[in-house]
Amino acid sequence: MNYGPGFLDRDYSEREQAVWTRVRALGLPPAESWRRVRAEVAQLPPVPLSRLVDHIDHVAHVAGIDHVCLGSDFDGIPAGPAGLEDVSKLPALVAALRARGYSSADLAKILGGNVLRVLASNEPR
Repeated sequence: MNYGPGFLDRDYSEREQAVWTRVRALGLPPAESWRRVRAEVAQLPPVPLSRLVDHIDHVAHVAGIDHVCLGSDFDGIPAGPAGLEDVSKLPALVAALRARGYSSADLAKILGGNVLRVLASNEPR
């Protein structure tokens, strides 16, 4: 699951893309562009954590719980959902998933079990 708000909300995505387009047109060096984008995106109305949980619900329903894992990309997105701005806030996501009825076994899969299973099944023998 990608945490990037632009992947979770269409309106946010359009606003974020407008920021990227405006900043790229300035022709700034990459590091300065990234700082500018982060600053401007921080001013956008945040996407609530519940939107990420909705997305997880959808994927779990369509593909099954064995195909859900987390992919925060905290170092590659200019902002996260409200309440999940960095890894220290992961307990908020766990609490939201528990509130939606995910079991401890489901959470173990989502929080790393699924990705470890896939990696192990693809190791050379």
